[in-house]
Amino acid sequence: MDVFVRVMLKDDEGEPFMGIGVVWLLRGIEKHHSISQAARDMELSYPKALRMIQTLEDTLGMPMVRRYKGGHQRGGAELTAAGHSFVGRYVALLTDIQNYAGEAFARHFRDFGGELTDDADEGAASESGEHAAEPGDSESAAGR
Repeated sequence: MDVFVRVMLKDDEGEPFMGIGVVWLLRGIEKHHSISQAARDMELSYPKALRMIQTLEDTLGMPMVRRYKGGHQRGGAELTAAGHSFVGRYVALLTDIQNYAGEAFARHFRDFGGELTDDADEGAASESGEHAAEPGDSESAAGR
């Protein structure tokens, strides 16, 4: 058993604009020097990849990807310095959060053997101010 954490960055209106998918896309661009190839590797449509990049750039107010026109032979794309920095910062944040979550998980579950006693259930329920639903309760969780 382990813990897994997803990290999304939200804009000032609370709309998500950055997650691991954007990182994968930007890393693909870095690897292939191509938005279309990075999108294909992720099984994304090219327009979807462009929207992801545009949303990121609009939210941050700066270019993350430099595009070169010229078609298949001379075109391409690369991350800007800001793009490299942003990906690095996001990955560092994600790593810190995952490390903290792993440590917290270990603290809270290290002695969990898979079975709780009735006393432990009642203690946890009373601490949260809730009661555990008993079989046959007239009020189900779905009806609350």
